[in-house]
Amino acid sequence: MTKAKMPVSIRPNCAGDFAAQHGLWAAYLDFYGTALPRDIFKLNLHRLWGDDPADFLRRVYAQVNNPPTRCTHQWPAA
Repeated sequence: MTKAKMPVSIRPNCAGDFAAQHGLWAAYLDFYGTALPRDIFKLNLHRLWGDDPADFLRRVYAQVNNPPTRCTHQWPAA
């Protein structure tokens, strides 16, 4: 049996990803048995998935159809 090939695209973070990733960030913290005060949670979420170019992390997504299926963070070279 052969598997159907699905096109995968790699794309940068976009504004719509911020709201979609809220649950992922909460699940990540829950997995590690930690919690953050609400204001710190929001600040970290914004830094990880926001659009501020001053933040040191850059996000890219692997997307098969919709929505994004994987996310990775990369640090720009110094």
